Amino acid sequence: MLQRSPCKALDRLGRARLYVILTSHLCKRPILETARLALKGGADMLQLREKDMPDADFLRLALELRELTARMGRLFIVNDRHHIALESGADGVHLGQGDMPISEARKLLGKDFIIGLSTHSLEQVEMAYKQGADYIGIGPISPTQTKPKERPVGTEILYKMKDLPIPCFVVGGITLTNLSEVTGAGVGRVAVCSAVISQDDVLNTTRLLSQALRSGRGTLQRAPTL
Repeated sequence: MLQRSPCKALDRLGRARLYVILTSHLCKRPILETARLALKGGADMLQLREKDMPDADFLRLALELRELTARMGRLFIVNDRHHIALESGADGVHLGQGDMPISEARKLLGKDFIIGLSTHSLEQVEMAYKQGADYIGIGPISPTQTKPKERPVGTEILYKMKDLPIPCFVVGGITLTNLSEVTGAGVGRVAVCSAVISQDDVLNTTRLLSQALRSGRGTLQRAPTL
């Protein structure tokens, strides 16, 4: 098992802007090649999300991704399977609303392990923060292939979240075309899946997303008058 550096991991989380979610059936290229290209293009974090993959196969893939991300100095997060997050030496685990409570995950994983939570409303955002999440995902903002049954929350909610004390990654249907709707709401972090991994040119697409987020193009300093 690779050794984690909790201080560096939390430090990197604070600086992260682009979070790429990997799921093999949406990748146009082999998943490890996709991951390498996304990292080279500027992805700060990778998450392995495989809902139906057997644990043994998931662990093998997680170990390879851990080695790759560690070599490039980036964060590696495992979706849901906390035991594999521990076994693989991942930096953290990402939980959904139907997964184990943050308090239980914290007891199992320790105080320095990154725990992220998916949220779909302001109430869930506030609860996640109070329960000790290290970061949240908010969405889906638009319809998405990874969560087709989730109702999009739209962008208006983002104007109320700019001062959240923990990192907030906007997720769901985000592309280069509509990225300005997110940055225009004052949020400079996104999590993407098919917008990167389903593209023919993973490297250039990731690079363009990363550059746009880091330039802050379109970011508003105040919320609009409603």
